[in-house]
Amino acid sequence: MVFVHARNATVKTALLLKESAQKQAGIALKALSKSRNKHMTELFQMGIGTHHAGMLRGDRNLPKAAILVAADISIAFNFQGYTDLLTPFTALRAFENSNVDCLTSAGLYGNPGWGVNLPAHGVIIKGTEIYDAKRGSFVDIGILDVLQIFGRAGRPQFDKSVPLPSHQPIPIESNFISLIADNLNAEVSLGTVSNVQDAITWLSYTYLFLNEDPLLEEKRREIIVEAAQRLDRAKMVRFCERTEYINSTDLGRTASHYYIKYDTVEVFNEHLRPILNDREILAMITKAQEFEQLKVRDEELEELDQLTREYCELLPITGGSENVHGKVNILIQTYISRGYVKSFSLISDQSYVITNASRIVRALYEIVLRQNWPVLAGRLLRFAKVIERQMWDFETPLKQHPHMNTAKEIGILVHHVKAGIDIKRSTVDASLQPITRTVVRIRLSITPDFTWNDKIHGRVGEPFWVWIEDPENNYIYHSEYFSLELVFVIPIFEPLPSQYYIRLISDRWLGSETLCPVSFKHLILPDHHPPHTDLLDLQPLPITALNNPQFEALYTFTHFNPIQTQIFYSLYHTDKNILLGAPTGSGKTIAAEIAMLSGIHCTLKALVKERISDWKIRLEKRLGLKVVELTGDVTPDVRAIESSTVIITTPEKWDGVSRSWQTRKYVQNVALIVIDEIHLLGSDRGPVLEVVVSRTNFISSHTEKKLRVIGLSTALANARDLADWLNIDRVGLYNFRPSVRPVPLEVHIGGYPGKHYCPRMATMNKPAYQAIQMHSPTKPVLIFVASRRQTRITALDLIAFLASEEDPKMWMHLGEVEMEVITRESIKDPNLRLTLAFGIGLHHAGLIESDRKIVEDLYVNQKIQVLIATSTVAWGVNFPTHLVIIKGTEYYDGKTKRYVDMPITDVLQMMGRAGRPQFDDVGVACVFVHDLKKNFIRSSYTSPSQ
Repeated sequence: MVFVHARNATVKTALLLKESAQKQAGIALKALSKSRNKHMTELFQMGIGTHHAGMLRGDRNLPKAAILVAADISIAFNFQGYTDLLTPFTALRAFENSNVDCLTSAGLYGNPGWGVNLPAHGVIIKGTEIYDAKRGSFVDIGILDVLQIFGRAGRPQFDKSVPLPSHQPIPIESNFISLIADNLNAEVSLGTVSNVQDAITWLSYTYLFLNEDPLLEEKRREIIVEAAQRLDRAKMVRFCERTEYINSTDLGRTASHYYIKYDTVEVFNEHLRPILNDREILAMITKAQEFEQLKVRDEELEELDQLTREYCELLPITGGSENVHGKVNILIQTYISRGYVKSFSLISDQSYVITNASRIVRALYEIVLRQNWPVLAGRLLRFAKVIERQMWDFETPLKQHPHMNTAKEIGILVHHVKAGIDIKRSTVDASLQPITRTVVRIRLSITPDFTWNDKIHGRVGEPFWVWIEDPENNYIYHSEYFSLELVFVIPIFEPLPSQYYIRLISDRWLGSETLCPVSFKHLILPDHHPPHTDLLDLQPLPITALNNPQFEALYTFTHFNPIQTQIFYSLYHTDKNILLGAPTGSGKTIAAEIAMLSGIHCTLKALVKERISDWKIRLEKRLGLKVVELTGDVTPDVRAIESSTVIITTPEKWDGVSRSWQTRKYVQNVALIVIDEIHLLGSDRGPVLEVVVSRTNFISSHTEKKLRVIGLSTALANARDLADWLNIDRVGLYNFRPSVRPVPLEVHIGGYPGKHYCPRMATMNKPAYQAIQMHSPTKPVLIFVASRRQTRITALDLIAFLASEEDPKMWMHLGEVEMEVITRESIKDPNLRLTLAFGIGLHHAGLIESDRKIVEDLYVNQKIQVLIATSTVAWGVNFPTHLVIIKGTEYYDGKTKRYVDMPITDVLQMMGRAGRPQFDDVGVACVFVHDLKKNFIRSSYTSPSQ
């Protein structure tokens, strides 16, 4: 067995052995009929075979010889063979059976040296130097390769062996450090590593760590920091050297998902521009690091030039065929044109190139889509399908269907009218709805315009991409996978553009593309917002301004906040209708109490529960007023209602009660209505509230009794319209900015990719834990999720993260014995019993009332630090906290059977729970959303609601 280090050296060595064998007249002639390799045919007849990775698998398995000459070629090529050329007479089995005396083979790493078990009587290594393309020089082969080759000498049961134990073991070194950047990026994208310390721990699991000194932690830190800095420069992660936090980016996640090397990403960063033509795109792809291991061989140049002339006229080659980039370019264009390649080495190289090129183009498409470049994104998606379908985009779409390869077959179908309905196309119908002057909602109805055929389209769903682009500014405002109906919001700017384009493109099929222009010519935008009410720089008003010791005793504070101070006179000393728009946590409920003379009118049943528990204690005991709850759950008798001073009810209940106002005296006697969260007028329950207010005004006009209306809301965009409807003049309108809060709010909005809801929610758990550690390690935390199931899953993941800390129960601020008594004797829910032991509470409608009450008491009294609750808690329970985490802004809608976005008012309400007056200088809200909606949530927070 003779090992060499180049493919062409196998043939040259075999020819030399042939000449020697002819002189000695010791050649055994063998038959060979099915090989296309002329060298193999000639040498095989003389008992000599060749073996290297550039050969087809069938030819590699043909020779039956006894000398093997091997060359250094990667094993990756061995698995790109063509199984249709296999023959029953295999070279390797022939060598085992000693039917030939000579077999020349190429490949220390992919052939008989390592990959094939072919013992021989004698082994020869022809030279111990190989050419390293990266270094550009010849280097010595590794001692392990030499020992592996020597190990092929000696056939059990045929030859005698003499064991030669080594004097000193050969050390096996790790090469992991050369790819540390790619592997670190993968771990960061996965969420396993989020900071330098995590990365140091992760590195300790590798063979590199075992091979080095385990005590060298600073060396590991140095390696990680250097790799993180490189990734940060390439925009694959965001690395903060001060906090040592490492956060993934869209670019890094895409590179990890598609196995794109760090060096290739640097090439893309250098060459990507908003607009590239097909020639520039292909030239950029060929510069990927994945193709650097390819070589241009002298014997391939003639065929490469021929392929260039025949198949590369459409996109001329830059730099010719003498370099690797040119060779890759030629092979890609030849493959797309379905050209015929003769050389076996080129066949193997082409298979490798196409496999990687398709993956790289898909990665480029996602990278550009995240950059919001519509022209280049469309070209890259088309180019990806060109490679996958092995046809140019200007050819007939029928060519991509199976069993339609010849011009005759396609020509027959062109005249077959019904064949056209098999081509995937869809129709798009768009409707516009302006929300504000800067935001418009678009509703798309997408209808398939083809007939499904399992033989052509398969049995799986067909993915489509839809995006809306501004052709004038070359920008994508929204993009996502196709579904039957899409509803999304996009920004618009003044002066209005002439039109946007909605583009629907099949992810798999060429020629399946729909363009729907959306004109803004007849779009009527809302009026310009009136200016917000400025918060005046006033001296805080003391509660003694109430001039009533009993009223003053209701409050534990000594001064009203700035908003309450500014509106106090209108509330307390006038009977004017008032609309107060202010963010959550700004003291609107206290403002309602100041104006209270009769009944209170709340919007949600949960708000009723909150108010009744508070006012039962404060108003009844201290002021002697009788407070009555009137909801679907509680219906007191008429006598109790008539004798009450304050009625707390919901719109639905009061709607039913007020319909018979002529016979119900207590309805006619209502003097004050406070409508809490009146901005919910635009929700599904809005019509009921609208009817109630209109009927109340009608009742007041007939009874000729003065009725005062106080509307409480978040900051509004169209406050003037709502004020006109409530008969509120300019004096009674107070609409403060969203940023006006007693406790300033610090907002962090994070976008997370992923089409499917549950996996996306899972990726948010580690960032949620990090946010707690960073922003509120010892202060209370409130986490909002969309469902009961998510409360349990989130809690269990947080417990798993706590397990790696020195004190896993650092969020429990109560003795373990005392907590164990509470959980064992009082808590019924098994999941809640588990999470409370780690200082984490659960709150949702599935808990029994006693469990919910215990959790609320533990959280309010700071016995537990973290509370995970469904979004309804934002309305129903007043839990001011230091940190609010909103884990997802979608919920499952049972009516439409899909996930839909939460109303932006709900999101703002949840954010408003952050910040505790008298305790915090600043509140923190972390909003985790689908990355496609990140910009909309950001703009909604800074803009008022409508």
